[in-house]
Amino acid sequence: MNEQEIFYEALEIDDVQSRSVFLDQACGDDQRLRQQVDALLEEFARSGEFLGVPAMEQIRNASDVTRVASGDVDPQVSDLDLSFLEPPTVAGSLGSLCHYDIQELIGRGGCGIVFKAFDQRLHRIVAIKVMTPAMPGTSP
Repeated sequence: MNEQEIFYEALEIDDVQSRSVFLDQACGDDQRLRQQVDALLEEFARSGEFLGVPAMEQIRNASDVTRVASGDVDPQVSDLDLSFLEPPTVAGSLGSLCHYDIQELIGRGGCGIVFKAFDQRLHRIVAIKVMTPAMPGTSP
């Protein structure tokens, strides 16, 4: 039996002692194989229930960006720190960032803010994502 076969068969054994006996027999004197299978089993145990929560439920419980995009939450510009923006160059915009006129907030999450903006070079509407002002201060 190879590493993969031993791993899958060991997963079927719930009792710790029975699993250990099986691994002793399956791996024999090959310590390297035993270490590899043990490492796989440990990693599998740490991985938990991947996608144990249905994807749609995760989306419903996700950050503000997802909820704003789905229409569940109204994004509030008033509680955002927009001090990183330059003064507006066009009436009615929130401010400017390089050659972009920031028009409105589309959404926000833990790591970023998404704005609707007008690109003065391309002469079209674009979406711009920037890190939240708090994010750069959290990196080492």
